[in-house]
Amino acid sequence: MEDKHKKLLGKRGEEIARDFLVNKGYELIKMNHRTRLGEVDLILIDGGVVVFVEVKTRRFRNQGLPEEAVTERKLKTIGKVAESFLMERDWTNRQARIDVVAVEMTGDLPIIRHIENAS
Repeated sequence: MEDKHKKLLGKRGEEIARDFLVNKGYELIKMNHRTRLGEVDLILIDGGVVVFVEVKTRRFRNQGLPEEAVTERKLKTIGKVAESFLMERDWTNRQARIDVVAVEMTGDLPIIRHIENAS
């Protein structure tokens, strides 16, 4: 049952992050882009920049801050997936970046932190 709750929490965090970024004016391109290289939670456009977003969600602070769970290894994986995505779409000439959105579900309203250029 624990795994199911974790997946639901992660999915809810991704939805919150998506809505937060869309409300900031970002254009959603894709959610949960999976390849053999790995997965990216959200792909959006900010101005002309393609933004690859890793979302981390936590319910309790005793697990640490959500953004602390994004490792260098994960950022490298996202970078490889991003390169592949840009090549598939023939967007290699476009600017791109990796962001992290941390979502804390500790109270009534989520606390959201958006870290641009996390890599």
